[in-house]
Amino acid sequence: MSEDKNSSQNNQPEIEPSQPKQKNEDEVTTKAKTTKQELENEPVVKNQQEQQLGSDERAVKSSTDAEDYVLSVVQSLDQRRIDVDRLEIKVDGETVFGMRDGNIAQSKTAINDKQAELLKQALNDPASMKGSVRITQGKKVLLHVENGRVITDAVGITKESAKVDIKSPESVNEGLYKRHSEGVKDLGLAGSQKIALSALKDGVERGQVVEMMKNYDPEYKKLANQNGSEIAERTVVSQAEVELMMQSQKLQSQQQSQSQEATASKSRGKSR
Repeated sequence: MSEDKNSSQNNQPEIEPSQPKQKNEDEVTTKAKTTKQELENEPVVKNQQEQQLGSDERAVKSSTDAEDYVLSVVQSLDQRRIDVDRLEIKVDGETVFGMRDGNIAQSKTAINDKQAELLKQALNDPASMKGSVRITQGKKVLLHVENGRVITDAVGITKESAKVDIKSPESVNEGLYKRHSEGVKDLGLAGSQKIALSALKDGVERGQVVEMMKNYDPEYKKLANQNGSEIAERTVVSQAEVELMMQSQKLQSQQQSQSQEATASKSRGKSR
């Protein structure tokens, strides 16, 4: 009987201690936490890698000579007392230079030789340029040249008025006057009004137009001497603004008429 009892005790399975199992569970839990943390950090790391790749790609596209040229353009604008803080240059819609808080924005500054050549043409020979160049200072457009046409040149930095040379504000106004008086054949104040109108159309600010006319237009000077500067400003610059508004309204009316005519034509075509 005692032998059976001893045999039964010997056949019972041994119970493994619970401590090793607890240790394994802790290892699994720690590993799971580490994996979760890695997964959470992965998007941040990936984003940093993508940003670095984007920066590297821009650096590869950029040319040292082209960067030197665009910097010389910006420096010349600064030396002409044109505010270059928040300045941005776009070529064919792509930002090739940017300034933020008085420093060059490295993430926005990368220019290749082809883009530099377009910028050079926009400043020196815009009529031959095929493409688009925009120079802005904050929300203000300083220069906009597109496919050979100077749409805006608010501070006179293209064509004869300024070929990226260091110029005083007086010489800038003189260049503006020469450019906008070209081809004006009207005599007297009618000619002065057309010169002012041309500058306003080109995006030159009103105050600069007044300074330009006051310093370089003979008829404007004559009227100002005889009747005062306020009368001269109203007679020439204000009248030019009225003419510009009337031309703009006329153009809008023509565009609306053309649009309505096109819509009516489509309707007639469908009814048939």
